[in-house]
Amino acid sequence: MKKLVNILCAAVPPTFMLTLCPRAEASGNWPSYLPSAAELGDDGRATVLILMGLILLAMFVALAVVVRLGINGRISVCWAVLSVLFSTLALLLCVVGSFSGTLYTKVDGNPADTVRRFYDAVLAEDYETAYACLGNYDSLGLENPPAGENARMVYDALKDSYDYALSGEARIDKLTAVQSVRFRFLKVADIENSVQDGTERNLQNAVKNNPKDLVYDEDNNFLPEVANAAYSEALAAVLRNSASYYNSVMLDIQLEYRDSQWYIICDQAMMDALMGGTSH
Repeated sequence: MKKLVNILCAAVPPTFMLTLCPRAEASGNWPSYLPSAAELGDDGRATVLILMGLILLAMFVALAVVVRLGINGRISVCWAVLSVLFSTLALLLCVVGSFSGTLYTKVDGNPADTVRRFYDAVLAEDYETAYACLGNYDSLGLENPPAGENARMVYDALKDSYDYALSGEARIDKLTAVQSVRFRFLKVADIENSVQDGTERNLQNAVKNNPKDLVYDEDNNFLPEVANAAYSEALAAVLRNSASYYNSVMLDIQLEYRDSQWYIICDQAMMDALMGGTSH
């Protein structure tokens, strides 16, 4: 029996065994998934058949060796044959597993529930719940209001603009999924352009309606308080009509399944929408 083990180990090196054995990508008690012939493709099917043929050939060679050693009375033929058969079955399962990726990929739960929970939490400013839905960020910074009254006005207007609606069903592929979402947000860049125009008009009015020394400093630049007041008035006027600067985009929210739940993988498009188009 010891010689038989040595023969099998020599015929199938450990590195080859490690290559064939499937690697676990997740844990859980889920139904097994095996790819269809169409999923494997022509190259995949050919590779599987070649490997299976080699394994079966090795099995027949091992059986021949077992019979020969059994005739000489050096091993127990019955147990040796069983060992060869079980080893062959294990190798065949490894081949199937290596080409199916993972044998445990049908998951429980609906990815749409995670997406809905995330956006509901963002709208409610419950950022702890929102960030618990993300798989690649601990924070997006939404919970940190900016310093300065004007920046805070834009920040509040951006949060007030948020709205979303799921579009269609989640598309699940083993441990990943995609859920389409229509998301509405305030286009901050457009606000800035309009505020700049309004600030220039306010400064022109300040020049017309006030003595020069109340508008300009010694270097003929606008006094800081005059410039700040012109900007704040323009910003407040624009934000009173902020709905005209809303923008809606269709996002494909990426998700992955791990630790028995779905997590959102935040990408650049999703981040850009949450930041009002200013994350680039």
